[in-house]
Amino acid sequence: MPIRLVTFDALYTLLEPRAPVAVQYADLFRPYLGSLDPAAIRAAFKPAFKRAQITAPNAPEHFWTAVLRETALAAGADPAALAASLPALVPAALHRFSSREGYTLYDDTLPALEKLRGMGVMTGLVSNADARILDALADLGAAHLLNPILLGERDGPPKPAMALFHRAAVRAGVEHFGEVLHVGDEFENDYNAAWNASVPAVLLRRPGADAAAHREDEAPDAQLAETVASLDEVVTHVELANKPPRPPRRQRRWE
Repeated sequence: MPIRLVTFDALYTLLEPRAPVAVQYADLFRPYLGSLDPAAIRAAFKPAFKRAQITAPNAPEHFWTAVLRETALAAGADPAALAASLPALVPAALHRFSSREGYTLYDDTLPALEKLRGMGVMTGLVSNADARILDALADLGAAHLLNPILLGERDGPPKPAMALFHRAAVRAGVEHFGEVLHVGDEFENDYNAAWNASVPAVLLRRPGADAAAHREDEAPDAQLAETVASLDEVVTHVELANKPPRPPRRQRRWE
């Protein structure tokens, strides 16, 4: 079955933080809170993020206020200085992580999207990132190559639910889920979730310490997934899938 639509996850698939997130947070904190150890920030960030998902309102400003507050406090920030600086810290963080200031595209992102579209294959986004990722992709010159765009917070429920994958196919006018290929770096939210939705998928395994740290809690089953190391390999995968079948060889008649 030919592939008519390729959907991509966003973070660590199409783009990555320009520097590790903990280093960028340390840079944001420094003018207001002094030097905080990036290792301590890194250890504090994930628990703070998970708690905010449960306790904080859905509005980005309130959510990221909670994340920044808990991360800085756990990393050793002075509570009074933090309370005084949050009105400036939160807008600075929201701006950084909605632009090229905070993110950069992988070298293969634009060439792969352009090659796929040149082959007549649609390219879309299926991500659990908040809507600021669209501003970052636009600032980096990639958003116009992605349609349809489905976000968990806006078009949910988020991955690993099946809805985003199915809605992407419907919006693209693709009738058979088998004509869609999903590409992402997370086993549960991308590879396994897509296959559970009857959408073929490949698991992206980019090299690099930051990308590896992003998937450090991964399930052992990820070792069994079909993987690619770059978006160039995704293009090759689609080219092979869409290659016209060879006509049957005519048998030579012997007299």
